[in-house]
Amino acid sequence: MADLITVNQRKNHDIKRALIAEAEAIVDSTDWRTTADELQEIKTKWIKTGPVDKSIEAEVEGRFQELLDGFFQRRREFFNEQNKVIQERLDKYDELIRLAFRANRLGDLDAAFQEVRRLNNAWKAVGEVPIKKSGKLYKQFKKATTMFYAKYNDAKGIVLVPKIDPRIEAQMKMADEVERLSKQSDIFAAAERAKVLLNSWKEIRVPFKLQDKVVNERFRAACDKIFELSYLGRVLTRKYPAFELKSQSEQIRTKIREMEYLVKREKNDLQFALQDADGLDPNNDADKQILNKINTQKRKIAMKETILRELQKQLETAGY
Repeated sequence: MADLITVNQRKNHDIKRALIAEAEAIVDSTDWRTTADELQEIKTKWIKTGPVDKSIEAEVEGRFQELLDGFFQRRREFFNEQNKVIQERLDKYDELIRLAFRANRLGDLDAAFQEVRRLNNAWKAVGEVPIKKSGKLYKQFKKATTMFYAKYNDAKGIVLVPKIDPRIEAQMKMADEVERLSKQSDIFAAAERAKVLLNSWKEIRVPFKLQDKVVNERFRAACDKIFELSYLGRVLTRKYPAFELKSQSEQIRTKIREMEYLVKREKNDLQFALQDADGLDPNNDADKQILNKINTQKRKIAMKETILRELQKQLETAGY
């Protein structure tokens, strides 16, 4: 029995020496979170390991605890220092906000202008703080500087022209062009040009936060209209070879009949697609593609219905 205890204690000693070596290899790391997790795993293994011989127990246990205490003490000191630095930065931001509001009350506008410029530069040099706090602080600072610049520009008669990102400006021009194309008589030529513009649009990489939703909607709606009218034109060319010989009123009525049929057919297709849409997960790539296709179908139907209303209005306006 005594021999078995001795064997187990030696085995435990070997395991604990190995765990000490593992700890020694990482305790000097400054990757605080990862290292703390790894040391916790080592400690769990240590606790699960049985005792060693009494004569060396204090030495082995002491060495292991020394390694743990050393790391976690360094980590506490590091974060205490970090917290101190962050608090100093927060205090500095508060001071700059106070000075920015004070600049609004200075009588000498030119001197105040120079002061606000100095404060802007000082703000950029303070350093990072937790993002939730930085957002609130910057909102206050921005409010103070915006108030001042508005007062300064008003007093100096300065009219600011908002700067437009050149990428947005290019998209605005493309939206204007595609809207003009949607109204021209040669819808097939319009469709060819719209395809070129659509490819050019995709090549313009505008960050999500900078995107102009109104311009995006204008461009997409005009393209949709052109492609739907082009499709209707192909249907009419195929089904009615002598379409151009029809009277104006009969041409409009024919367009209305064909568009009503297209709307009905696509609504039926959409209804069929929606039956299988329940339970689709938008976070799953395959399901997301199906949902995107359904949304495209809805958009196409909506545009067809818009065109249909315009055709019916044309018929009413013409008095047919």
